[in-house]
Amino acid sequence: MAVTSVGIAGGLSLGLAPKLLTLVFACALVNLPCILLWTLFGAAMRRHLQLPWVRRVFNGLMSATIAATAVWMLWPLLPRIV
Repeated sequence: MAVTSVGIAGGLSLGLAPKLLTLVFACALVNLPCILLWTLFGAAMRRHLQLPWVRRVFNGLMSATIAATAVWMLWPLLPRIV
């Protein structure tokens, strides 16, 4: 997002201050709703993760997701390694 934002703001034919303000407002416009959504989701998850068995299942699923992502990312390199 940062590279795209700077690329767009850099192409504007404005002075430095208006470019920076455009960049700040564009990033805030995109980031604030995302942060708000993560905060609300985290607050909802906190209630559910207080139960030990739910936390264990959640941790197991997140671990499996990370492992699957690592395999997916390394899969193209496997023929070269083996």
